[in-house]
Amino acid sequence: MTFVRFTQPETGLPIHIRAARVQAFAATEEGTTRIFISGSLSCLVTEDEAAVLAALSPTPEDDR
Repeated sequence: MTFVRFTQPETGLPIHIRAARVQAFAATEEGTTRIFISGSLSCLVTEDEAAVLAALSPTPEDDR
C-alpha cells in the first residue's frame, strides 16, 4: 500500500492519501489542486497540479 503526503490548505497539516484510490485531480484558480478519491469524496491540497502528478507517478522502486 503506497500513501502519498500532501498538505491541507486550511491548516497546513499533512494529509496522506492512498495513491491507488485517486481517480482524478484538477487544478483550481487559486493554484491548489482538488484530488478526487471516489465518487463524492475529494480533498483540496496546496500542491499544484504538477506536484500532484509527480507524487502519484510510479517510480522504479514501486516495482519492488
